[in-house]
Amino acid sequence: MPNIAVIGELECVWPFKAYGATVYPATTAKEAGQAIHDCIKKNIGVVFITEAAYLLAGAKVEEANALFLPAICVLPSPGGSQGLAEKMIRQATMRAVGADISNQ
Repeated sequence: MPNIAVIGELECVWPFKAYGATVYPATTAKEAGQAIHDCIKKNIGVVFITEAAYLLAGAKVEEANALFLPAICVLPSPGGSQGLAEKMIRQATMRAVGADISNQ
């Protein structure tokens, strides 16, 4: 059984269930925060979360980021990307490489 969870709007998370992922539909701060809490408690390895749910989860995401697991990967929301995922990848690259290599 994959150790993967997906958090976000129902239309985004539901297809991942077919691949064996644990899905957490979340459209409120309470739902998103509880989903992150459950992922930490269940020792989920990778959590894919939509940008909208990431923003709703707030402090719970920061709590999860301070831990070894889960690794959190941000996906664009159904309404389109807000640029959060790109920003996070750019920051991680800058920390790893020491320079912005994105050519933007």
